[in-house]
Amino acid sequence: MFKSEAWSPKAAELYFKQSIIGQLSTVISEALAGSGRAAEVARRAQTGRRVPPAAPSTPSTPVPTPAAPVAPHLSLLDRLDAWHFRQAQREREAYLARSKDVFDLERRIRAIERGTTGRWY
Repeated sequence: MFKSEAWSPKAAELYFKQSIIGQLSTVISEALAGSGRAAEVARRAQTGRRVPPAAPSTPSTPVPTPAAPVAPHLSLLDRLDAWHFRQAQREREAYLARSKDVFDLERRIRAIERGTTGRWY
């Protein structure tokens, strides 16, 4: 291998993918981009709908379903705060989903943590 190949962007990306940080970042980006069963369960839990149980390990064993909890009555300000939080969360997730690769995703996560996603003027 030539010295120029050892310091190429391709080599840096390969090294990143093999490191533990790279693997964790990849898992996080796939979790943010995909919609799996966990996301569906979380979304239905927020709305109060029941989630159909997963297939039981033995067909003769019934799976007990928990009763839906009764949500406390929230004030107007609490509901407005919850709505604003959900809107901000959707915007953050959309911003992170627009990343082109893992490196861009990490840069965007750092920008969110530092609070530098806004404009400079």
